[in-house]
Amino acid sequence: MSIITRDQWKAKPSNWPLKPFKGQPLAVAVLHHSVTSTGGANPAATVRAIQRDHLSSSRGFSDIAYNLLVGGANGAIYEGRGLEFHGGATTPAANPSTLALCALGNYHRAKPTTALLNGLAEAMYLAVCGGALSPTFELHSHRQYSATACPGKHLQAMLGALRAAAQLKIDQSTELAPTLSLEARVERLERHAGLGTP
Repeated sequence: MSIITRDQWKAKPSNWPLKPFKGQPLAVAVLHHSVTSTGGANPAATVRAIQRDHLSSSRGFSDIAYNLLVGGANGAIYEGRGLEFHGGATTPAANPSTLALCALGNYHRAKPTTALLNGLAEAMYLAVCGGALSPTFELHSHRQYSATACPGKHLQAMLGALRAAAQLKIDQSTELAPTLSLEARVERLERHAGLGTP
């Protein structure tokens, strides 16, 4: 499974330049849920709606707050801010040093699908392959940082199983990609700012 890029889901440019992580690989990923629909067969529309909300003046984010998002019905993985820019979803103190993963859906009410759980494990594995996460990373939930029920009781209960599933993929991998080159990081910075090739 591959990551559906911002170009593919027709993301809007960031409100202002995003801030790269100061050091990678990161030691922690943080799991969130969107409290929206699961996206059904077309999660891209839900991802675009989340980005519109986050770009609005009332929210004040530079872009969609999550690094990666996963469709609740089909497990498709979407590039949010990407693997190299810190997000805005957890807390101001935690954002620069944690990778923010978002499950599309409301997991206070619904139990996660097998497709979602597989997609989240794959997203973490791909983040390790991309040099964004350490192979020994810890998986936390939003509620460990803020007074919130996020990512919902049903997804919270799966935290350990999700981390184990990601580790199985890591252990079975025969090759892990190196960290993004400087040239790749510059290209991504330009693209997020609307300066690069669409």
